[in-house]
Amino acid sequence: MTVIIVAATCVGRDRELAELGRRFAATATRGADIVAVVGESGIGKSALLRRLADQHPGAHWARAAAWEADTPGAVLSQLLQDAAPTEPVLAARYFVDRITGPALVVVDDAEHADEVSLHSLASTVRHHRDLPLLLVLGMTVRPQRMADLTSDEIRLEGLDAAAVADLAASRGRVLHPAMADVLTRHTGGNPRHALALLDEVPAAVWSRPDAQLPAPSQVG
Repeated sequence: MTVIIVAATCVGRDRELAELGRRFAATATRGADIVAVVGESGIGKSALLRRLADQHPGAHWARAAAWEADTPGAVLSQLLQDAAPTEPVLAARYFVDRITGPALVVVDDAEHADEVSLHSLASTVRHHRDLPLLLVLGMTVRPQRMADLTSDEIRLEGLDAAAVADLAASRGRVLHPAMADVLTRHTGGNPRHALALLDEVPAAVWSRPDAQLPAPSQVG
């Protein structure tokens, strides 16, 4: 089964993409590593992780779901597109046998990942330290059970005004710098909130830097 990853809107994250790319390249000499990408809902974690996967053909991708959190091996099965053993160490060996070359493994919404998959992926890194593998875990919050799992964390903050203007341009809205600044401050640079307002607010409003913007319907 082939998984097609569709590029998402990802702006203002060049620094984070470069950092993740550097960490992936470093696994060739330093071995396996795990990094968490953490940020509030709507901040652009999924867009960043999909862009990262797009930049590295052959990346393994999974998105954890809350309703599968009690299904042993749910995330691992997504990554491999195949059923995997439900004993973590055996599953780790099974996983290693099925990845080739430098491997980028991305799990979005990882706070919902099942325990078997998490333990298997952690065992993969711990028992195969020379493997050129980077495991990237995207999450809104870092649960206690993951506190010791990742070696480092990249925290996503809100976009700056220039990036918000680029985001607006992707929706066909050309914003005056003053209006881009208003939208950025109003949304805290949260891409999901900014996009919601760009879609909800009439076009005429965006030409008035003194306009009073409503809360996005998602948070209103």
